[in-house]
This record gives sequence, C-alpha cells and structure tokens, in this order.
Amino acid sequence: MGQRIKDKELVPQGGVFRYVQPESGLEIRKSSWGNLVNAVRKHRQANGYAIPIDYEREIEEGFCELIPEACKEGEVSPSPKRLTIGQVISFTSILGESLLRGSPRCSAEVAEERASTCASCPDNIKPQGCTGCNSRKTDKLIAKITGTKPTSQDSRLESCRHCGCLNRAQVWFPLEILKKHMSKRVREALPNHCWKK
Repeated sequence: MGQRIKDKELVPQGGVFRYVQPESGLEIRKSSWGNLVNAVRKHRQANGYAIPIDYEREIEEGFCELIPEACKEGEVSPSPKRLTIGQVISFTSILGESLLRGSPRCSAEVAEERASTCASCPDNIKPQGCTGCNSRKTDKLIAKITGTKPTSQDSRLESCRHCGCLNRAQVWFPLEILKKHMSKRVREALPNHCWKK
C-alpha cells in the first residue's frame, strides 16, 4: 500500500501538479500530470539523475507528500505488471545515453554469462505492443548502444519485467549504470538469481 493520486485528470487545488526533485531542490510545476512527468524526466536527463522504470511512481509519491489531500491509499506493485514496447524502448534509450557518453561496455564473456541468466529467467518477458512494427527501431537502438556482436542467447532475450530494459542491450551495460537507474523498490523485487542483484 502507498499513496496514489485520486484522479490524474483532475487538476489539484492551486491549479498545478507539483514535484520537488530531491537532488536539485527544484520544484517543477505543471498544469497536467503528463506534462509534470515529462518535465521531471527532462530535468533528470539534463542533470544526470537516475530515471528508473518506476520514476513516474516516485513522482506520484513526491506529489502526494506535497498535496496529501489529492491522494488516497492504494496498492503499489514493486514491478510493473506489464510493459509496453514503447516503455522498454524509452527506458533502454535513457540508459544507453550513459553508455554513449563514454561509459565502457562490459566484456563479451560477461555479456554472454548475463544473457544466459536472462534467457532462462521467468521475468524475461515479451513487452506488449507491436514488436514487429518496432523491430527495426529496436534493432537500431541495440546496435547503437552496444556496438558489439550479439550474444548466443539474443533470439531468446526479451525485456526484464522488473527494470524495464531490453535484455539484448542491458547485458552489455556496466552494472553501476543499471543500479543508478533502478529504484530501491525495483532492486528489492529482482529475483535472487539475477546478476543485477
């Protein structure tokens, strides 16, 4: 259980949705929930702050601390029940930006070991949406981020239900980048056999 916004379509008292980014102390104010989430994501990207798959949940918790009367108790899942192909591509792109700024990729041996773990994991799930329509975009993103040969498990790799990344890409990411972009809630939900734990 946790605090959830009663109605994200209803503008709260005062006419704005608000969130304070803890690292910068900046209060971001927008007239709609979607605009607030987008502005927080841009602020985090611009400043190199973590953007975990559940960052919208973090924003909601921060909003509820500021305006508790606009919120109610509700169930909070540690990991998304479903992922869309759009979420997966977006989140993988965010992580990829860290790599493209000069962070090294892990070795082929490490990526191969990680890929074997992910391929046999029950949380290696196919995201919802038209993966065929997005396959070219996905392949281009993975090639841009990894710049490496595929692992022997690539045909079996989908997306991580917990962190929201394309497994074909994340097996090459440095662990410190992945951990930076995972909330405590997501880290605790990872299965014990996960190499990210």
